[in-house]
Amino acid sequence: MQITDPSGVDGSSLELLVNGVSYTESSPGFSFTEPNLVFVPQSDYADGDTVEISLLHARDRYYNDIAEPVSWYFISDQSGPYGSEFTPPPGTITNDTQIDIGLRIQDRFTQVDSNSILLRITTTRGEAVYDLTSPALVWSGNFLTFYPESIGYYFIPGDTVSVSVIRANDMPDLCDPNPFQASTGRWSFYLADEDTLPPRFRNFQPESTFGNIGFNISCDIYDESGIFNDTTGSGVYLIWDNDGELTLTYNIVRMDSVGGSGFVVDDSTCRGCTGARFITTTPVPPQRDDANFVYIVHACDNDIDLDNPDDRSCGFSPLQHIRILNTEGPMLELISPYPGAYSSCPRQPIRILLYDPQGVQRSRIELYVAGQRYDLRSPELSYDDSILTFTPHANLPEGPIIFRISDVYDMLGNVTPGKGWQFISDQRPPEISNLSPSPGSEVPDFSPEISFSIADSLSGLDTSSISVIVNSRGFRVGDDGVSFEGNTFTINTASCGLVLGDGAVVNVSISARDRCDPAFCSPNALNFSYMFRMSYIPCERKPNPITPNGDGKNDYVVFRFPNMRQEWGRAKIEIYELNGKKVRTLTSSTGKDDDWAWDGFDANGEPCKQGLYVYLIKVGNEVVCSGTIGVVR
Repeated sequence: MQITDPSGVDGSSLELLVNGVSYTESSPGFSFTEPNLVFVPQSDYADGDTVEISLLHARDRYYNDIAEPVSWYFISDQSGPYGSEFTPPPGTITNDTQIDIGLRIQDRFTQVDSNSILLRITTTRGEAVYDLTSPALVWSGNFLTFYPESIGYYFIPGDTVSVSVIRANDMPDLCDPNPFQASTGRWSFYLADEDTLPPRFRNFQPESTFGNIGFNISCDIYDESGIFNDTTGSGVYLIWDNDGELTLTYNIVRMDSVGGSGFVVDDSTCRGCTGARFITTTPVPPQRDDANFVYIVHACDNDIDLDNPDDRSCGFSPLQHIRILNTEGPMLELISPYPGAYSSCPRQPIRILLYDPQGVQRSRIELYVAGQRYDLRSPELSYDDSILTFTPHANLPEGPIIFRISDVYDMLGNVTPGKGWQFISDQRPPEISNLSPSPGSEVPDFSPEISFSIADSLSGLDTSSISVIVNSRGFRVGDDGVSFEGNTFTINTASCGLVLGDGAVVNVSISARDRCDPAFCSPNALNFSYMFRMSYIPCERKPNPITPNGDGKNDYVVFRFPNMRQEWGRAKIEIYELNGKKVRTLTSSTGKDDDWAWDGFDANGEPCKQGLYVYLIKVGNEVVCSGTIGVVR
């Protein structure tokens, strides 16, 4: 402020009151250079503060003070204009491609400088900035409105429109204008597409067709915007395959509208829709009877708002199936038992594959088993999931079982001639005979052979299954001392080292299976046990006397003694003349019966003279037998 007086102003007398605080010449920020009093506050005023000022004292050089305080005020405006009342509201979804855009712009303390206003509109096509020189932008009563229609501007359906005020200043009395509060002037809205759904499909044909001819596929296609029918193939086309899926491999066929097939749909599902019937332009080739034929149809609507092809909505029909009808009768194959099989099951089931894509005439199914007729009314016969099953309710007879299915028909009348098969029912285990030694007998042999005959008259004998256990020792075909020739199984006890002692009870267990297929039931098994007893061997020598002259008669004497079967390794036979002279000692290295024979010769191989000789049979140091032998020459 300026303070003047003809006699001059006393600066030390000045007192300024600002918002109730007194400031004088000695206060910071207070300065007076006549005639100018300047006060610079040491801190900022708050936005919107009303600053009240009073000059309380000012004296001239003669000490005359002002008659009364001089007071005034001003307002601190530090914020720019702000936006509100957006139209359309933020986040709006609208179909109006020329919707008006507006907002209210105002300032708390001053007016808005309309000439400073700049409005920016951003879409996928780019951005445009408008001021009040544009006919599209109107400022009225602090409300700014953008009228797209006034300049022929359209928003694109599916586009997001972003609006922002990039400049709008206020009009303060002092200092530079405050800029627009940008955060209060930004928003966006969305232009919805009035037709965002792809076309609809209905009335697919055919539902089935014969596999030996080509065929066309057709359906109705409709949409609110009509159907885009592009003859280049990018509009309506069909994707098909015959393996049940369209992911890995597929075929494409173009479809075209059928002339004069246009129609209108106007119901709750589609208001005012137009469409036509479309058909493949080339036939689908003939298909196999077992083909799993599937297809979908692709189509786009004709929605091209603002001539924008990207506005079209495209989609696929639901997955469709066509049943391929065969011209042959049902498939007929035996599953089990296979022809000629041997089964040990008393009630062997019979399973037959009976399949046709069109289905089988169940009422005409007939099965004959062992001369007996069965149909699906019979409790023994069932048909489920392409499998015909016969389950006997009583045991089958043994021997060949002949069964036959009559002619079978599919639902179209195609016939497959009947077929017959046979299998062999074998319910008996192998049979055993000719047991040696015979059960319960007493065996005097030094090393008897154990043998028997075994055979199976139907499926045959599984020789690898033959197992014989003699007193806990097992034997099989191929073991040492075991032979199997013809149908006879033999254990040579001497060859295999099986010692059967005096008086021993010999238990023999025999098991074997026949050759029935275990895929059906377990093969028939034989399990047979019996016993015989080894006799006690007395002291014995024969013949006596001997005549060792080489004529093959009574040329040697054979000795036998108790427990010789098991004690042969410790035994010896000593031959003496009557005068006590030893002429020969017999021992055994094999335990065979023949080792205990004396041929009338001494230890040097010289023939002993005619006469009477004494023998001693010793086991260890014990004499178990003794006597005399005569030699006659």
